[in-house]
Amino acid sequence: MGNVNNSSFQPAPPRGPHQGPLPWPPRPNNLAGAADGFVLVWPKYRRLVSGQAVASMCLGILAAPFMFMELIATIIGSLIFTLTVASTAVLLSTGGLVVAIRSLRELKRQPDAFKGRGMALTGLIVSVSVLGFAAFLLLIAALTASV
Repeated sequence: MGNVNNSSFQPAPPRGPHQGPLPWPPRPNNLAGAADGFVLVWPKYRRLVSGQAVASMCLGILAAPFMFMELIATIIGSLIFTLTVASTAVLLSTGGLVVAIRSLRELKRQPDAFKGRGMALTGLIVSVSVLGFAAFLLLIAALTASV
């Protein structure tokens, strides 16, 4: 066959500026300012997206189609369907409102650990809008219902 010790069968050398795995815990290069050789190293972490902020935005956006179905049910005049869809819209938007408030508090308490204020505000605004519009449509459905 051929020579088995061909250079194409040799493992590739490691790539990158460092050879091998990174040292853990990370050590600074300059130890001159350290007392007794001990240095306090604070690794820089990336801020996490708040899960509550994501949940509030998702609940608010998920409640919006139910509000539109409630509008259609109100126009059609089906009170049972209006109440069913309205209760779902109110439940989802109330959950989004509560989670948005909790998320904004979490973001205010730990600004270095979490991010996602825009998502929390979006969830808050959409949830309040859906709640208000759903209450308005329920009022219209109740006033126009023929008993």
